[in-house]
Amino acid sequence: MATLWFDMATAIALETLPGIDVDEAPLVRAWLREHEADYDVVAFNVKLGEGRPSFGADSPAALAAWRGMTQLRADVVARSRSLTCVVEAKVIARVDAVTQLARYVTLVEREPWCKTGVHGELICDVTDNAVRSALAARGFTLEYFKGAES
Repeated sequence: MATLWFDMATAIALETLPGIDVDEAPLVRAWLREHEADYDVVAFNVKLGEGRPSFGADSPAALAAWRGMTQLRADVVARSRSLTCVVEAKVIARVDAVTQLARYVTLVEREPWCKTGVHGELICDVTDNAVRSALAARGFTLEYFKGAES
């Protein structure tokens, strides 16, 4: 299935954000409002790659199910003419979220539709110094949306 892109105003008006966890939706909505003027289009739950192969799958249906379960998906990808931003949303961000974000940035850079530089951004309600340091070391951005409401 192809990635479904929304213009920013349409994305902000969506009643439900496709593929976004209910706990993370307020963070994503706050990010969309904050960055409405920065990006032209946005997609949610963006499929990156094909998922891992299963060594135990003995049927096409089992293989497809396994690939679906192991599929890497970025929470949000936003694009403008000059920049693509990969956004990972976590209510409570831990260091492993930075590794996850770095993997997604690398995969987005390889996508044929990506014609710009790619930036990573972690959005959260709560985090710690280790996360801030890890993000800074990779040149990624951290944004807090404490107590964000839908």
